[in-house]
Amino acid sequence: MKHTGFEIVRVIQRKLHGDVTLVKCAHSGSSYIIKSESKDLLHTSNSSTEYNHEFAVLHRSRCDPHPNVVALSKESEQLKWCPVNRYMTMPYYKGGDLLEAIKAKHILGDNLQTRKVCQGIAEGVYHLHNNLLYAHNDISPENVVLTALGVPLICDFEQSLPLGTFWKPERRFSGKLNYQAPEVFHCRKKYSCSASDVYSMGVTFFAILTGLLPFDYPDVKLDKRYMHVQNGRMDELLRMWDVKISKDAIDLMTYMLIDDPLQRKDLDYILKHPWLQHVQ
Repeated sequence: MKHTGFEIVRVIQRKLHGDVTLVKCAHSGSSYIIKSESKDLLHTSNSSTEYNHEFAVLHRSRCDPHPNVVALSKESEQLKWCPVNRYMTMPYYKGGDLLEAIKAKHILGDNLQTRKVCQGIAEGVYHLHNNLLYAHNDISPENVVLTALGVPLICDFEQSLPLGTFWKPERRFSGKLNYQAPEVFHCRKKYSCSASDVYSMGVTFFAILTGLLPFDYPDVKLDKRYMHVQNGRMDELLRMWDVKISKDAIDLMTYMLIDDPLQRKDLDYILKHPWLQHVQ
């Protein structure tokens, strides 16, 4: 990539259809992420649609930016598409992803820092839904990056769909199982909607606060822990695991993890909840 003005630092991820690469601008010294996709492979799979939706979200985010949503870099920093590949250039965030921060215990527990992170995630998802008009469909700590100061940004929009889009039953396997909403798991979902993102965000909050996952399956018959949460007994699970978090945090996550998406609390409620209020 030297002839483009970028120098490769390292390949971060190798994928079936292309690579995710960390590069440095030879002129400015700034770092970027370049995602490449093989045109031939894209045209032989459903990944072409995923690429188009991801590009659409990132482009919309650049036109309507938000501090908690990743966007395409400016046009002058984009690589020209070639006969073989097409590319997306995005800023590089030095804080790494949220999962790494949780594992390293840099972000963990019920404290002001974690509340700020959770608030930032909720505000980013709110912007995605209400301004960019997309559902993410794969909210998880792996899909949140952090700035050097610990500000979270929603990223990785491969599974994203415009709100209201028909939901194909085969998309049951989209997203990560531990974070998957019950309506997706049980093939009850009909349209791309915000409620499923709220559920996945609730599991993400739980991971941030405890370093654990609340259950393996969103099914009361397969997982007794899920049954406990649905019965309003999350506090009992936490006591068994010797994890202490505030009643307000438990209250918020319980409402976010309600099995019925029509009864699940929405983002307006979440952002006004006492646990996220007065976070500066």
